[in-house]
Amino acid sequence: MTTPGRLAALALLTTVLVAGCAGPDADVTPAARPAEPSTTARPLVDPTPRRPAYVRPDSPLVQRLWRPLAELRRMDTALPPRLDFDVVQTATPLSDAPIPRAVLAVGREPEAYGWGEVVVMSPAGRWRRVERDGLGMRDPDLEEQQFELSPDGRTLALGDERGVVFVDLATAGSVRVPVPTRDPVLHWWTPDSAGVVVTPRGANPVTWVVGPDRGAAPLRAAHPWFSSVGPDGAVVELAPHTAEPGRAGRTSFAELRRWEAGRLVSAVPMPVAVPQDARPGEHWSSLLPVVQHRAPRAGPRAQGVIALDPRSGEPIGVLELAEPHIRWVSSPGAVGDSWILLAVPSGPGGGLAAWDPETARLRAVMEIEDRGAVLSIAPGLVARGP
Repeated sequence: MTTPGRLAALALLTTVLVAGCAGPDADVTPAARPAEPSTTARPLVDPTPRRPAYVRPDSPLVQRLWRPLAELRRMDTALPPRLDFDVVQTATPLSDAPIPRAVLAVGREPEAYGWGEVVVMSPAGRWRRVERDGLGMRDPDLEEQQFELSPDGRTLALGDERGVVFVDLATAGSVRVPVPTRDPVLHWWTPDSAGVVVTPRGANPVTWVVGPDRGAAPLRAAHPWFSSVGPDGAVVELAPHTAEPGRAGRTSFAELRRWEAGRLVSAVPMPVAVPQDARPGEHWSSLLPVVQHRAPRAGPRAQGVIALDPRSGEPIGVLELAEPHIRWVSSPGAVGDSWILLAVPSGPGGGLAAWDPETARLRAVMEIEDRGAVLSIAPGLVARGP
């Protein structure tokens, strides 16, 4: 879920591991396909015998494509070109008129706006309001939005202090599943839409898969704070390099681990380092998006979203994002194999964009001027049919 509250929780977690920081504004130059990296271009910095280096801001991998979404070419999708909260918050209650599935779930952060309802939109553009009080969700003074839309768009999972409530959008029926922790954090659904991955808030590594038909089952695999799930169910995890557990464990990720059916099947050293306060996208298709900030104390490194090959860790490109746009950026999924979806909720001209790292193209998907927006998307339903 693309939520400032969840990312704030991640910031609290990574404070235990490494101090995060931000960098200065960056230039904007015309979109162009980046040159291939070379040994003379010095794309990396801070080499050590046992740890790879970060991508430099002057690397040819860096793509300076960002514009306000209104100035970008628009991608035709099932999502509306602009999200208007004043309209969607007055939508028909889901209990009065269920919909077969939804492509988008959206809410506002209650801490900033005091409005904790979630609305969903069908691929045909019909909006419905999911009312928490009708679901028996106890706390009317909700402090943080916790919800995830399933990949098939048929189920909405909502979290509160007592567990997870699953709403069947086709019937408006719901079921509550308790979890063995207070105030759980929802991460991502399994690709088969059978359950959502949940952890306690904070540094506790215990993880469960929670589903309406399966209860809460322990998950002994990748840490969901630092991992992303692919379309075939494979999970890719960013991990410290095993050759340097002391230093890398405090400063950077330098190993890419792949999990299949709960089993570790590979662990490869990455050609570039990724800071340990970085955030991988919830879902990956052909490329793994990772949001990373600039840290002056770590030496010059590119700030923005880096796209990695999920098998080798090879960097494909970096979309440069400066302050304030880099704040709370997340990746809720992908459109097809090429386009990575990016939610950019901070700064003027923000919203949902699509980025193709291999061809250095950026497209507008949905403008959102409301900085309290919280999004969850069924990525497979975003593209329009033939």
